[in-house]
Amino acid sequence: MRRAVVCLGVSFLLLAGTVVARTAGPAAGAAAGACDITQTKSVSGPKATIEFENKTGGTVKVYWLSYSGAAVYYRTLTPGASYSQGTYAGSTWEVRTRSGACTGYVVAPRPVYVISGAASGGGSAPVAAAPAVEPQWVHLMIDDFNLGISLPSAALGLSSQLYDECRTPDYAFVDGNTPNLVTRVAQFAAYSNFIPGWTAHVAALPATAATRLAHADLDAAQPLHQSEVTAWSSAVAAIKAHKCGNFAAALKLARQSGAPDWADQYAAVNAIARLYGSDAASDQTPYAQTIP
Repeated sequence: MRRAVVCLGVSFLLLAGTVVARTAGPAAGAAAGACDITQTKSVSGPKATIEFENKTGGTVKVYWLSYSGAAVYYRTLTPGASYSQGTYAGSTWEVRTRSGACTGYVVAPRPVYVISGAASGGGSAPVAAAPAVEPQWVHLMIDDFNLGISLPSAALGLSSQLYDECRTPDYAFVDGNTPNLVTRVAQFAAYSNFIPGWTAHVAALPATAATRLAHADLDAAQPLHQSEVTAWSSAVAAIKAHKCGNFAAALKLARQSGAPDWADQYAAVNAIARLYGSDAASDQTPYAQTIP
């Protein structure tokens, strides 16, 4: 589904913080080939923008390869369509055909990326009936969810390193990298502001089985999300005080509320997106990582 208006939603949620020591990422200038993916996950860097142009004969999908290497869906581009994507230097993007085959790969920064590989399901494919026109808030809901879902996983990846060094102990490493976690948790808390707005919009839609279930899922997600944010705040306080055990306990609580929280959000966003022929699915699973 082509989108004529591009809005980056909460693009500020992608994080510019970097680990002070003991991490290294591939250079942002990695070659952009058809599908020779040499950088399998994103690293942080300054803000950047990529203009994706679909010059293939078929529909393609754009995915961000997250900090953990998971493919996070962002946009579907019909033949000839283009859009501007806010990102960060060091972020990895993959383009797939309708069948799921990789047909493009680029690492930011790159002002324009022309998708020129062969794409399946081209212009000769049957044209399906057009879905209802997607309201702008649905577009934003999809974009914001796909950005937000990366936050707990990214924070937990950093937390795993902080926990290991807290136990060593290497407090210089812990103190040097804790500000990055503070920033991530603050941005995660800011994301909470979007869920009530989604709920209000869904409630205004015609009452159907899909909208009723989506509304119920968002109602269930809100208290879980607040519990998750509270647990992350406790984790930040614990690591600042070098209380490793308390830090691990807070992360456990965050995972316990976070798993059903993001499942409810996903179900609601996906149900609404499908009403308009879109695809909100994200391949990333929050809390896939664990603390020993």
